[in-house]
Amino acid sequence: MRFTPLLLALIPALFARPTKAQTASPAHPAAPTSYVNPFAGSGGGGGTTPEARTPFGMMGCGPDTRQWGTPSGTRYDAADAVLQGLSPTWGSPGTPEARQAACLLMPVVGRPDLRYMGEKEREANVAFASPLDAASQVAMPGYYAVNATRYGVRAEMTATHSTALLRFTFPDTTAYRGFVLDGDYGLRAPAEGDVSIVFVSRQEVLLTRRLPATRRGDTAQVRYVVARFERPYDAYNVRHERVTLPDARATRCKAEFGFELPPHTPLLVQVAVSAQSADHARSLLHTEQPSWNFDSVRHAAHAQWQAQLAQVEATTADSAQRTLLYTALYRVACTTPATCMAEALLTPRPLRPEADATAHLLHEVHRHHMNGEAARTQDLCDSLLHGALVRQGVYGYRANDVSGDVSAWYAQNVLGLCPVVHEGRTLYSLGRPLLNVCTLVLPSGRRLTVHTKNNNYLNRHVRGASFNGHKLWPLHLTRTEVLKGGMLEVRMEK
Repeated sequence: MRFTPLLLALIPALFARPTKAQTASPAHPAAPTSYVNPFAGSGGGGGTTPEARTPFGMMGCGPDTRQWGTPSGTRYDAADAVLQGLSPTWGSPGTPEARQAACLLMPVVGRPDLRYMGEKEREANVAFASPLDAASQVAMPGYYAVNATRYGVRAEMTATHSTALLRFTFPDTTAYRGFVLDGDYGLRAPAEGDVSIVFVSRQEVLLTRRLPATRRGDTAQVRYVVARFERPYDAYNVRHERVTLPDARATRCKAEFGFELPPHTPLLVQVAVSAQSADHARSLLHTEQPSWNFDSVRHAAHAQWQAQLAQVEATTADSAQRTLLYTALYRVACTTPATCMAEALLTPRPLRPEADATAHLLHEVHRHHMNGEAARTQDLCDSLLHGALVRQGVYGYRANDVSGDVSAWYAQNVLGLCPVVHEGRTLYSLGRPLLNVCTLVLPSGRRLTVHTKNNNYLNRHVRGASFNGHKLWPLHLTRTEVLKGGMLEVRMEK
């Protein structure tokens, strides 16, 4: 196993002791969604992207700053100064497919340049790219917005489970206004027939993309992207281009659409993606977005986030701690194929083949407990939960969270119970609960509450525990016990 700088950074933290005292219960905490920071981890290799999506949804839509991706596996980095465009992404949460752009859209004023610009790793900006106005960005659960300063356009995004909705607000001008649909964006050397654009009507376009296999042995996959416009386009142009690469000939395919918009009238664009057929993509739009109401879709997405995040009740007056927890829960629901927050937190996460050294460390923390070294597990949990793994801010993630595994581990261990597969059974290892009281609403509606006594920064070891009034030993619960709910009382000591 190769030790990365991020892993080495965790080692001294094992011996560092914070001095701030644990805070007790809150007075009137705000809604959980208000504590989420979608920008957390979007810089410094944290592997996150501030995109609009619903909890456990298939569709996301957010900004792209790098066509060929960052080292952490995303196409956005908070330090970048160029906005390539806005990319809908589609796939089962947490999979490599879900991080591939289905296409790229960019609102423009004036006729855009659709030329092919080459494939240099760090300099492959599309010809119509815009400077990124970082201060104009707004991100919250279910919503993202940014200014394309080159064109003076405000771009907003929201989503349903399987579709995206974009709203472009243009400046008052008589110049050409519209957007670019980049069909080959992010594809390495697409061959003839891999990308095609069909103009179905003046309010609908079909983009078909044949994606390369993301894993060895897999076959290529087809994505059908249907984009619908609230208004008929008044002008269009499509550019097919054959380019020569060092090892192949490739096809490039981009289109632009122009609209005659009344003053102060935004343009709405619906996008759906399907791996089955174009008709299936259209049916998703018909079912999930029957009308053109951006604010209604946005509010519905926000309500879904509020309902899911509220399934974890954190009793603490420390707003920074609530931000870390609910941001981690947000990341879990963005990257986990599940139906509810409890299912996402209670399901063991396998160690991925591409996992780095930090992921291996997190995977092994509770193995110490299973092997009779509970104190070692509690020491590691204490250090990792107190800043060695996750801190606040854009650069707060000390490890790559592109698959959500870091956030899941953090949220599970704040609660105090981490799912582990041991000898063929799923057990919930008791580590070092971070909060005095934390409650998880289970899928059945029952509640599991972890009440930790003598809980402060000095007491990091578990002296004893009881579950529903009965002494707990060994310090783990079975899945049957967890799903019944109840009260887990934990007593801490030095």
